[in-house]
Amino acid sequence: MTIVSRNFAKALGAVAMAVLLSSPAPAQAPAAAAGGPIPIDRIKVTGSMVRSPEVQAKSYTSINPKKVEWYQIDCLYETKPEWMDEITVTYFALMRTGDQREPFVLLKGETTFVHLMKGVHRAQAYVHPALLRRFGKVEGCAVELRSQGRPLKADSTDPQYRKWIEQLSPKDGHILQPKDTPFAHLDYDAFEMEKPRQAQ
Repeated sequence: MTIVSRNFAKALGAVAMAVLLSSPAPAQAPAAAAGGPIPIDRIKVTGSMVRSPEVQAKSYTSINPKKVEWYQIDCLYETKPEWMDEITVTYFALMRTGDQREPFVLLKGETTFVHLMKGVHRAQAYVHPALLRRFGKVEGCAVELRSQGRPLKADSTDPQYRKWIEQLSPKDGHILQPKDTPFAHLDYDAFEMEKPRQAQ
């Protein structure tokens, strides 16, 4: 993703933001706050285009019978404690628009999982086809984990992803959880329990 970072810096310069990229040091994931050992052993983030699953219903006629493409962010992470009360997962996706007035758009989404048992966990999120049609291609994605405000671990398809966050105002709530997509029932048991609304 080095090319993406280089193009990103060039485009930002066109809109008078290149000065923010003058530092030669690569952006880093947020440092973990004090509070003992990090309870996350590892994290791996990937992003890919996927087609909506095919669902058939005899009593329903779709106005859009063709399957459309979504952008999927997939995150695998491993927890070390026997139990963790909660983990908040924050997703980011950088999009190249092709519009010189706003060459890049940053999307953001977030969810909190509760009662996590020791082991490997999966978190997924999606960029809606409408956003892909409007803003263009997803250039990269990132995921940050924290627990009760404490930064834990992060991973990205671009090691310089922190520059996106530092220089662009994200469109919050624009990255969707599986329950809000056609993928809601796929591999349902692989995902953790979301924090109830009344507990947030």
